[in-house]
Amino acid sequence: MKKLLLLLCSCSLLFAKSDFNQYANQNRELMISPVSVSMGGADLALNSGIGFSGSPSNLPFDSVNNLSLSYANYFQNTYSSSILSYSGPADSAGGISITGGYVYIPDIPDNRASTITENNTIVYQEDIKNCSDIFVRVGYGHRFGISKKWDIAAGVAANARRTRLIDYSGYGLGLDAGVKALHKKSGIAVVLQMDNITTHYTYWSEGYQESAYPHLRLGLGFERAFQYVYGRIRVGYASTDLLSNDGINSITSELDTNDQEVETVEYKKVYENPELLITDGKLGIEYVIMNRLALRFGVAQSKLNFGAGLQMFSNRAGVDFAYTMHQLAGTYQVSLMYRW
Repeated sequence: MKKLLLLLCSCSLLFAKSDFNQYANQNRELMISPVSVSMGGADLALNSGIGFSGSPSNLPFDSVNNLSLSYANYFQNTYSSSILSYSGPADSAGGISITGGYVYIPDIPDNRASTITENNTIVYQEDIKNCSDIFVRVGYGHRFGISKKWDIAAGVAANARRTRLIDYSGYGLGLDAGVKALHKKSGIAVVLQMDNITTHYTYWSEGYQESAYPHLRLGLGFERAFQYVYGRIRVGYASTDLLSNDGINSITSELDTNDQEVETVEYKKVYENPELLITDGKLGIEYVIMNRLALRFGVAQSKLNFGAGLQMFSNRAGVDFAYTMHQLAGTYQVSLMYRW
């Protein structure tokens, strides 16, 4: 433990030379499963822990091997993401995961080579470019048998990424960590998750490097099988960043000089505005019917999410679907899963 703390402190001192950016690592939010998407990301204390919205402290609670492939399409083919994940037991008390993700942004018009003639006519020279983002995440979680009433687990996940823009490429490294407590009798789970614990350093060039701020989130979950409804119910809650490092998190309205109502954005801190735990929190529910059909619904910052899942072949294979409503255009995501 002392060596781990020394390593984390050394990384923090090294990365402190870079510029901090509240939006430096936001693309990681695209690397989540349809199950999490349909529940609005509220399943922090319930999910498998393989995606970037999950906690590695969840990994030791699943005793089977899982392989999944997901695809998401955003804003009517503007860009897409693909995720390939594996999770499984590492030993009797531990679990591991390996996740690879790819974000593809096609057909970006580059008109910088265009020229203007003497008659002020623009001669367009359009070149179509593509951009991409590659993510890799490796996690490990371990469960500790220190209580008869509670299961206690802790986990860490190392993240690597390569972002390719039109003219530049960036390479990043980071580390997440979390702890989980599961009450054996009631099915209530509590997770405390810190993302970017090493501030996720990204190297762009000798002249510019950036680091993402850490995020601390609280996750609550409840899971119980009910015979009289022929299924299992899971309810989850995930808080906003308790460190208030998410950037702009509030929209208000005010009157301009013409007495017209206009929207303005604000940056609020949780410790000064505790109501953000409710207004910016995520809430989701899942109802699994006879271990075959799952119906899911979630709310996150006024955005509605819903989805479904179907288990087949004695629960060895399955398909999941999620849809997120948005004022620009809705987003759908599908995945295939195999367990053994």
